[in-house]
Amino acid sequence: MTAIGIDAGSTTTKIVVVDPDARIRWHRLEPTEPLLEEQTDRLLEAARAEAGDGTAPVIATGYGRNLVRAADRKVPEITCHA
Repeated sequence: MTAIGIDAGSTTTKIVVVDPDARIRWHRLEPTEPLLEEQTDRLLEAARAEAGDGTAPVIATGYGRNLVRAADRKVPEITCHA
């Protein structure tokens, strides 16, 4: 299963698509915009198009993780570091 991870940070927003073998298939890094909800929606749309899988689970972390509307799971940064 392909998965999408997004780190909605206070200064940059990062997104990555990984395949079932944990290989990175697509990624993008952008400065975080004031309207983070719209930015993450746009990035997720691009990621899903690249992944070719509209059902890939989305995991969000970072300062703005609670603003990622499409996230299936929201994980605090401390948990991700562990």
